[in-house]
Amino acid sequence: MYCAGVGSRRHIKVTNDLGGNSTLTVHCKSKNDDLGEKLLALHDWFEFSFRPNVWDSTLYYCSFAWPNNFKWFDMYIDKRDRDDCRLCYYSIVPNGPCRFNFDTNKYDNCFKWN
Repeated sequence: MYCAGVGSRRHIKVTNDLGGNSTLTVHCKSKNDDLGEKLLALHDWFEFSFRPNVWDSTLYYCSFAWPNNFKWFDMYIDKRDRDDCRLCYYSIVPNGPCRFNFDTNKYDNCFKWN
């Protein structure tokens, strides 16, 4: 586990691991920043970084679209992620995003879609 520390930058990486030849459309934003749409071929990735605000209320969320599917997920919620998510690497699979676990070296911290 990485201790993030107050005021340190956070880094989010999103990888398309849907399988098949599914192109993934990712659109991430916060209250103040719209990062735009990114098209990811299988195993392609998109990344961004930010510094959480001083009010501990930073939230980044992303929508995910691929053939016959539209999902979204809160990629970074300060109260949930501030202590163990300085580097947040997500593998996007059909059942939901899975975050990389640095203790096991696997994407085994899986979440349900919002």
